[in-house]
Amino acid sequence: MQFITHYCSFLFYGMQMYIRFLVLILCSLSLTACVSRPNPRWEKPGTSARVAVMDEAKCKYKIGMARISDVDRYELVENCMAMKGYQWINW
Repeated sequence: MQFITHYCSFLFYGMQMYIRFLVLILCSLSLTACVSRPNPRWEKPGTSARVAVMDEAKCKYKIGMARISDVDRYELVENCMAMKGYQWINW
């Protein structure tokens, strides 16, 4: 009887350690998924991020005056920025 009691307590504590280990692994994996990455942005050699944002705003303003669909508007902004020498960087 005493053997069964020791065996059951060993299984119980062993199972607790196993569960703690799994929780630790899952928490570690979930935190690594939250690693911050730079935001996607327009980039042009020799140009600061501030100038790129201003150029994008100018393109959006010019295109915003036209009555076109959102899909076409997005493509026109891409083309406008590409014509200015920018490249879309998507991390």
